[in-house]
Amino acid sequence: DCMFACSHYPSFPHFLGLVREEIEYQVKRLRDHASIALWCGDNEVARAINWYPEERRKFLTINYDRLNRAIGETVEKCDPTRTFWPSSPCNGPMDYDESTLKGDMHYWLVWHSGKPFSAYYDVIPRFCSEFGYQSFPSLNSIDIYCAGRQRNVTSPLMEHHQRNNGGNSRIMEMFTRYFRFPTGFENFIYLSQVQQALAIKTGVEFWRHLKPVCMGTLYWQLNDNWPVASWASIDYYGNWKQLHYAAKRFYSPVVVTCFQNKENKLEIWATSDVQRELKGTLKLSVLDFDGKAEKVLDFPVELKPLESVKVQEIGVPELAPAVDKVFAFLELEVSGDGETYRHYNDHFFTEYKHCDLREAGIDHSIEQRDGVWHLKLSSKFPAFFVFAELRGVPAVFSDNSFTLLPGQPRELTFRTDSPVTREELERILSIRDLRGSYTE
Repeated sequence: DCMFACSHYPSFPHFLGLVREEIEYQVKRLRDHASIALWCGDNEVARAINWYPEERRKFLTINYDRLNRAIGETVEKCDPTRTFWPSSPCNGPMDYDESTLKGDMHYWLVWHSGKPFSAYYDVIPRFCSEFGYQSFPSLNSIDIYCAGRQRNVTSPLMEHHQRNNGGNSRIMEMFTRYFRFPTGFENFIYLSQVQQALAIKTGVEFWRHLKPVCMGTLYWQLNDNWPVASWASIDYYGNWKQLHYAAKRFYSPVVVTCFQNKENKLEIWATSDVQRELKGTLKLSVLDFDGKAEKVLDFPVELKPLESVKVQEIGVPELAPAVDKVFAFLELEVSGDGETYRHYNDHFFTEYKHCDLREAGIDHSIEQRDGVWHLKLSSKFPAFFVFAELRGVPAVFSDNSFTLLPGQPRELTFRTDSPVTREELERILSIRDLRGSYTE
């Protein structure tokens, strides 16, 4: 992206001369990176014309055309091998209306208009290049700027660290749709990140299964420029929110996803971004909240290169006569040309708040091997959105914010930047899960 966004810029000759110099310098600096797919002229500058009164739009359109031509001509001169995309969103040169038939689109009705997460199912983009949902920063980050009586999401300090009008209220209102309300400040922060991860996961998984109609997604946003409640998946101090861990899984090369459609059937899909044929098995387990298997089904899976296929479609009443008593756990394993890909997912047949989850009884052990810390987790009952965190010590885990089933322990690895003993880790380790975020 060229650094023009959500605003309007001058178009007099001196300014455009500076723009051409800047674009030429940056394109020549970056053009040898193989990872660059295209050059985009701006973000929402063309769209921003419609944010102004009708009488100003002709002037703004002329200004914009001059700026965009200066950017495009310079890019094409310095790197003719790549596509120049005038603006995001747009449909291509001189076509700035959003369309589900071509180009890229931005979709913000879930966050800004409070639509349910299922609203993503009503949108079929060719490429969704901007959508997002907010959460609060990690507790390690909040500890740096907020203490004592200010540790309340409606305190003056916490509201100062929320710069989107109505943002905190939006987060809280969405809690009431999907979850039982959290107990205490720390669980509130935790659940906001669960909710953010669930929102973006819903959109990405649905759009990925639509390939080749939808061929890409970019969620807003990666990181922050100050410690704030935001759409980022990595906060200002570099701590991974739950969304970033979830993104590792929902952007895996091969994924299994499922959707409850309007006919009350569960569609199960396998989607591959791998350039080889794959064969394997999908295991579908329907479990109660004690972890007992009510139903176990196996399905063969065959995937052509870069293919998305419907593996099975099953009526929800057949799987879950009582939708609040069970959940589905899906395990996909496929192989091809000596490579094996595994992915798991789960599905609740109704909102989490309607389900009486058991207190999971999570146990853990920590040991160090060859300079790497290993955290082993097990549970007596199914635990959801299990999230490990070291208070005061930055660490990125090999996995996090996952489903933990009884009899299936998980081992995570992590490193710390500073020396720390096992006893110190035991003292600062926090392990949360969905059931532990609220009291009866």
